[in-house]
Amino acid sequence: MIEKIRNFCIIAHIDHGKSTLADRFLEITGVIEKEKNIEQFLDQLTVERKHGVTVKMQPVRLNYKGFILNLIDTPGHSDFSYEVKRALSAVEGAILLVDATQGIQAQTIFHFNEAKKQNKIIIPVINKIDLKDPSYNLIEELKNMTGLSPILVSAKLGYGVEEVLEKIIELIPYPKIEKEKLALIFDSHYEKYKGVVFHIRVFGGEFKEGDEVILPNINQKVKIIEVGYFLPQMEKTEKILSGEIGYLISNLKKSNIFLVGESITEGGKGQFKFEKPQSFIYASFFPQEEKDFLKFKEVIEKIWLNDPSLSVEEIYLKNFGRGFKIGFLGLFHLEIIKERIEEEFGTKVIITFPLISYKVILKDGKEILITENLPPENQIKEIQEPWVEGFIIVPKEYSSFVFELIKQKRGEIVQKTDFEDNLEIFFNMPLEELVTNFYDILKSRTSGYASFWWKFKEYRKNEIGELDILINETKTFSFLVVKEKAEKIGRNILLKLKEYLPRENFAIKLQAAYNKKIIARETIPAIAKNPAEWLYGGDRTRKMKLWKKQKEGKKKLQQLSKGKAKVPSEVLIKIFKEL
Repeated sequence: MIEKIRNFCIIAHIDHGKSTLADRFLEITGVIEKEKNIEQFLDQLTVERKHGVTVKMQPVRLNYKGFILNLIDTPGHSDFSYEVKRALSAVEGAILLVDATQGIQAQTIFHFNEAKKQNKIIIPVINKIDLKDPSYNLIEELKNMTGLSPILVSAKLGYGVEEVLEKIIELIPYPKIEKEKLALIFDSHYEKYKGVVFHIRVFGGEFKEGDEVILPNINQKVKIIEVGYFLPQMEKTEKILSGEIGYLISNLKKSNIFLVGESITEGGKGQFKFEKPQSFIYASFFPQEEKDFLKFKEVIEKIWLNDPSLSVEEIYLKNFGRGFKIGFLGLFHLEIIKERIEEEFGTKVIITFPLISYKVILKDGKEILITENLPPENQIKEIQEPWVEGFIIVPKEYSSFVFELIKQKRGEIVQKTDFEDNLEIFFNMPLEELVTNFYDILKSRTSGYASFWWKFKEYRKNEIGELDILINETKTFSFLVVKEKAEKIGRNILLKLKEYLPRENFAIKLQAAYNKKIIARETIPAIAKNPAEWLYGGDRTRKMKLWKKQKEGKKKLQQLSKGKAKVPSEVLIKIFKEL
């Protein structure tokens, strides 16, 4: 039986046809009927269909010519690379998919290196040959990378897809069996009537209903109440055997996020551990009504259970009440989580301005990471901002635009590698510059042809202070920023607020202060209305009285509005993206 199992995932850059290839696998193996197939069938989340991208890995069990093929479909966007890393840990091989019209992209190389690091068999596949014949250089480059000649397919038309399945059976080894009873929890989610569902890969022994097993990393014994497979819907079975991928539900009433990466054994030590990724963007989330906090907390816990890359900390802010400070891997990650909370759980949220963490070294030698509210100046030795190393692949005709953009964003070019049609550019850049509109500008200036990938590099010393945004003289949000850009950023934010916030019956005063000093001002004018419009001729005194009364009323409204200004979440995210 074990010789008939193949475990694999599909890895690719975003928009290279990964979900379409998965659709063809499902059709060929009879999981779904071709006539009834919905495009991107494995993209189960509403946000995935809305944005046309995969954000969650999705396992599915396929049967093909007597073989069991366990496929895990993975995201292609860089903000969800932690999903790919975990999926690779549960399989023996991977399909490396490349779009013939775009060639090898930055994320392609990142995924390839991750699969290679984990010693996976990598099968190269070139997709979309119905749109363009792959170049000789692309074929040779993939062959040199993987040691295999790439398979040419059109996932849309189905051409060459069965050959990929045959190669999976031929090249990816069947699973090795561990002597002891052992499984890995590589993902989890919450089911309304079942509770916490663990996605598992069995490495040794078998797991069935009624078994008592141990989660060694938290030293807890649990009882299994259900096991099954993803077909792709969850389907209960009697037991899951060595080498298989499926799900497990236990009597564990309260899960925590650290169980992703946990071992399941009968008494041995835990053998697995996922290194949690570092969060780069932070924002505080609050329920629209403070009385709904407990329900909101349950929603956040379910989202966190399904996305262990998040960092979550419960907080309290005077203007918003109880909420959570959540860390994300990027701005798109933040947007997706916000949409999932609102659309999957029907919960409206208030979000504070997205923030980046900076390292503060105190005079006593202690180092802390903060996103706002600097310690007293007399306690600070120095402040450091995060830098990343980036990698861009771009057609040569757009290279000058990329060099200019990197320079504008305080970046430094480390290395340029010249290929026949493309240029590979390695660069270093402050994280703050990268996450504020860099990707959109890059795509715009290169007509969508450039691709890039990045990872954290180091912290570097800089002069950094706190920028406060005040609405009607009340601090609405604040964040840390380098001194040289404080005035420009502050003024841009005020102009965006002036553009996006609705006008009121009174003037709204907007101010930006850097280290408590006002550096920019704007005003949203009151809605113009003449209370004396209905008076014609006669003594002007009556009109003067009405105008005076209106002026006093507007002042009163302005005073009453202090401390109550809340900027819509969508506006905050939009402003951050456009800085």
